[in-house]
Amino acid sequence: MAQSGSSGSVSFNLQKRTLALKPGAADVRIAVLSGSELQPPAPDMLAYLRQTQVDVFIVLGGFGRTNVQAQETARALATLQRLVLLVRGGADGFGSRFSLPANIVDASALRSVRLGQDNLLLWPGAEQGRYSISPGACGFGEPELAAVSDELGAPAAGERRWLLTWQAPESGSPLAAFAQRVGAAGVLYAWPSSDALHTAWDPAQPQLVPRAWGPRMEAPDGHPFEPGARVLRFDRDGPRDAR
Repeated sequence: MAQSGSSGSVSFNLQKRTLALKPGAADVRIAVLSGSELQPPAPDMLAYLRQTQVDVFIVLGGFGRTNVQAQETARALATLQRLVLLVRGGADGFGSRFSLPANIVDASALRSVRLGQDNLLLWPGAEQGRYSISPGACGFGEPELAAVSDELGAPAAGERRWLLTWQAPESGSPLAAFAQRVGAAGVLYAWPSSDALHTAWDPAQPQLVPRAWGPRMEAPDGHPFEPGARVLRFDRDGPRDAR
């Protein structure tokens, strides 16, 4: 990845494990979604994603089980001509020894994405690897969570923190405790995909993001969800649904 550049109306700069976004307009549009590790996005979904007119895409898992699958997805997403941040999920089993297009970033090793007073904390993988597709897929445990929470400390004055993670922080889990310790004001997650899909942004409760491509997600009653993305506008007051 380039150390600096631009995407839509924002410029970005990478310093160590923090990606800083600088808006070039009054607000910044970010789409958060999940994909399918089984197949790349089809042309009609790519057309939909372009129509969202966002500045940055964040994909919470579903990039590829193998290097070949991940490369196919990367080539498709590269046509969006926007910065795409990938946060690995428990079903992503691809390695790291292949090149990505310049606008596609494996952001799993990043600590955060800073946008003014908003700090997006990216957390990849499955807790204890229990949802992982294979032993080589991404997982984490309490020691990693404790180390990062100590590193981050309490939010600075005026700082708003948002946790973006592949796995839901289930009640009583180490991940839920981590969200509380770091002062996350809200959570976006991609799995389990059978949870309720909220139609409106509500930071008071963890929010499942839509799956943009691949097999359709289903509600607890079996009703299929439409593919898509959660598109948020970030301004000086924080995130809200884009209209």
